[in-house]
Amino acid sequence: MKSRLSPYLFILPFVALMALFFIYPLGRSAWLSLHVSAGPDTKCFIGLNNYAFLIRDKLFWLALANTTLYTVLFLLVQIPLSIALALMLNHPRLRARALFRFLFLLPLVIGHVFVAMIFALLLSPGHGLINQCIGLLGGNPNLNWRDHPALAVPALVLMTVWLTVGYGAICLLAALQSVDPDLYDAANLDGASSPRR
Repeated sequence: MKSRLSPYLFILPFVALMALFFIYPLGRSAWLSLHVSAGPDTKCFIGLNNYAFLIRDKLFWLALANTTLYTVLFLLVQIPLSIALALMLNHPRLRARALFRFLFLLPLVIGHVFVAMIFALLLSPGHGLINQCIGLLGGNPNLNWRDHPALAVPALVLMTVWLTVGYGAICLLAALQSVDPDLYDAANLDGASSPRR
């Protein structure tokens, strides 16, 4: 009996925490989405009317399009950049590997608020470093990255990539270092090029 119950006892803390902090709030949110409320005590059941309103709302579709654009741009930049950094860190002749790992993880450690403040200064119109570089290249140095509809999403992508690319590189580096070196040697003997290896 003990041997049959012991696996369930081991996973019980995880299941309890998952139910408390994920399943219950998710179910409660789904239930509340079927109501209209004017505070915690006054709720009126309206069924799927909130969802019908959402489907007709132009701002919802605009937000969905912006989120999709942000996600696609972020993945198109972050994944190749993380792979390139991981390959660089995995190179056997690279010196100061530990320093590079620390520097790549530093943006993730310093926190999101601090990163947002740094990028607010970098992207500020007129005197921000990025706008000054654009001005030196002959462009408009007074770009308002946060308020311009075409520039807001790329600015967010730039900030998020800077924040997360190091973490992605470290994860991919761990995967690269778990590959058996004999496989690289076998690929080298078979004549595989460096990108194929």
